[in-house]
Amino acid sequence: MPGAARSAATSGRASLYLPSLTICSATMTWSRYDAPQPVFSSERRRDWRYQARAYAGLRQFRVAGFSPSIEYTYMKVDSNYDLYRSDRHRFQFKLARYF
Repeated sequence: MPGAARSAATSGRASLYLPSLTICSATMTWSRYDAPQPVFSSERRRDWRYQARAYAGLRQFRVAGFSPSIEYTYMKVDSNYDLYRSDRHRFQFKLARYF
């Protein structure tokens, strides 16, 4: 089927765990699609996806029984099709209650 979304992908991941629930990780994925999408290009779509994440939380520190944490995620998609390119930054602040 022309323009099918089937793809072949290769990926790699690295993680680092530090004391006090600090986590850092990075992922890189390469995808190549089976057929071109004629509406956009005569070339087959190829994407590189990059993701990095950093998380820090302190279960020992509590405010009204809740422990704070913060997470930062960066995601980038680099595609030979302009429509699929993106660059995102996300911060999340959380309060969690552990039993």
